[in-house]
Amino acid sequence: MAARRAYEEPHNLGRMDVVCIHCGALHWRDEATGKPKDGFPAFGSCCNHGKVALLELPEPPPQLKQLLVAADTQATEFHSHITQYNAALAFTSLGVNNDKAINQQGQSGWVFQIQGYLYHLSGALTAPEGRAPSYSQLYIFDPAIAFRQRMHRNSDLRGDTMQTLQDMLLQLHPYTAKYRQAYEILADQDAEIQDVAVHLRVMSGQDKHRYNLPTADKVAFVLPGNGEGGLDGCPRVPEGWAPLSRISDRHPTYATLYYVLLFPRGEHGWYEDLRLNDPSRANPGRLTQSRYYAYRIFPRATKF
Repeated sequence: MAARRAYEEPHNLGRMDVVCIHCGALHWRDEATGKPKDGFPAFGSCCNHGKVALLELPEPPPQLKQLLVAADTQATEFHSHITQYNAALAFTSLGVNNDKAINQQGQSGWVFQIQGYLYHLSGALTAPEGRAPSYSQLYIFDPAIAFRQRMHRNSDLRGDTMQTLQDMLLQLHPYTAKYRQAYEILADQDAEIQDVAVHLRVMSGQDKHRYNLPTADKVAFVLPGNGEGGLDGCPRVPEGWAPLSRISDRHPTYATLYYVLLFPRGEHGWYEDLRLNDPSRANPGRLTQSRYYAYRIFPRATKF
């Protein structure tokens, strides 16, 4: 009834407070598709009229939520540098050809303009001799060493905030343990063998009518081998060489390995086997990537 009242009351025309009856997403009144049915507005852009049904993501861990909602100096600094904190703690790096010339033309405001594609890159599990570790390599080291390395590269950030976020990810993000496990597997291999790789593979068995977030142990495992046929490789590093593997955006870890402050518990993202929620059809259609992220982006009053 709240959705119906918000739709019918004229003073709400300029407010984004009309609720989708299927998924609870907040809309402006004029986003409704067609005439209301039984007095309730219908919306398609959030959940395709109920055909997209995803489990909601959990609330942020308390230590992260405090930084997001507080009004003190620590939280203010975190808000101003949140992208830098995320990059310092990410497992993967951002691959992009940033066209910086546009910011040299004297226009107001800063513009992030790219040429070609934006993608994520995964490096080897260990850094070449003489090169400092970075990204996922830091999760293999002693946390104190990793913290010093992160602060050395980000000396303008607060140490207490970095320590809080690093401890949080070490405790909650499942891939911190999986990368250490991968490193241990490679360390057990013959040092003269250079073609050993470790791959993250998604195991089948998820509910195809509804995207249920499985536990980490049911999603990925590490596999030594020559890397043929895998999605993403973490190769051992030949001397003096540091390869980078491009991660497919079809892999469910694509987002969680880079946007660690959005998915601090290692929540998985879209992948090709997800299906629409349509009980009336024996074989519901595939849930597209754009539909998946549209659902995730919409705000909902009952969710953080």
